[in-house]
Amino acid sequence: MSVKLRIIDPEQNPGWDRFIMEHPHSSLFHHSLWKELIEKTFGYEPFYFVLEDGLGIRAGISFFLIKRPFTGSRLVSLPYSHFCDPLVSSNEDFELLLMEVLHLLKIFRASYLEFKMRHILIDLEDFELYNAEHNRIYVLELMPTWEEMVQEFRHKNITRTITRAIKKGLSVHVATDERDMRLFYHFHVLTQKHHGFAFRPYKFFKNMWQIFYPQNMLTVMLAYRGSQPAGGIVLVRFKDTMYSLYAGVDPTNGKNDVYYLLFWEAIKLAIKKGCRYIDFGRTCRYDKRLLTFIRKCGAGEFPVIHYSYTRVMRAHRPTTQDNHPREQLIEHDSLPGIILKFSNKWIAKNSV
Repeated sequence: MSVKLRIIDPEQNPGWDRFIMEHPHSSLFHHSLWKELIEKTFGYEPFYFVLEDGLGIRAGISFFLIKRPFTGSRLVSLPYSHFCDPLVSSNEDFELLLMEVLHLLKIFRASYLEFKMRHILIDLEDFELYNAEHNRIYVLELMPTWEEMVQEFRHKNITRTITRAIKKGLSVHVATDERDMRLFYHFHVLTQKHHGFAFRPYKFFKNMWQIFYPQNMLTVMLAYRGSQPAGGIVLVRFKDTMYSLYAGVDPTNGKNDVYYLLFWEAIKLAIKKGCRYIDFGRTCRYDKRLLTFIRKCGAGEFPVIHYSYTRVMRAHRPTTQDNHPREQLIEHDSLPGIILKFSNKWIAKNSV
């Protein structure tokens, strides 16, 4: 059976979404809507390579070309994602796709390409790809019913923690319009500043609302302490997984109880929606107490391997430190306001 290699636009080719819906290792970040979100927000150029046979798409790999004046050009699979595996089932298919990607790398004079893989289904040693395990995500396998989940949590004394949070006047409400997303964004900025990391532009969250909410895939939850907003969480459902993409709180006002209740309600929603898993991503890795809570809930820890290929002889090796190499630390107290504002905007544009 003959095989055709070509570049497609997932938004114009419904075969792509059909392909990822059937593939066991596809994720939210493969979806054409995620491609639309990144392209619409940041203007990066997408390249979705596929192998087609007589039955349709049988393998695929996706990249965005990111051009920056100081850091140069690179191909990333995919920006702002937890991971994005090449959807291949054999070394031969991966090699066909990779050779075409490397040709594109040369055409655009890009310095390197980068994959973020959770599932390693092929032998990568023959492809001159360098790797470092410098990310971990946290995934909780869910019980079939909420009652079973609560029983499991009761054995771990988690319900006592939630009861205590509710007694302190905390409650959670589901967002109903874009103004609620704007309110969540306030807590996203506070949280990122607290940890010393760049925050996403509001345009990113606005586009997320406009793209995913009409498809009944997006849920934004807001926590309140009495009548005062205290935090929020952004969730997107794809196949059998609920993805916790962003969470934010006021770090000066009982943040742990707010996080605990938000994650509790996120788990409840995921079960209600028929999900088997909730992917917390790297949401909780900066806070040891929150990470302890997630692990206590039963979440497993899974490595995400970053593979890179460079056009120069000396290969780029990603850092093995826990922090993402491009999540730059900014000392907020030591910089004038105007410089800090510019720095965060520049880093947000250059962090993927």
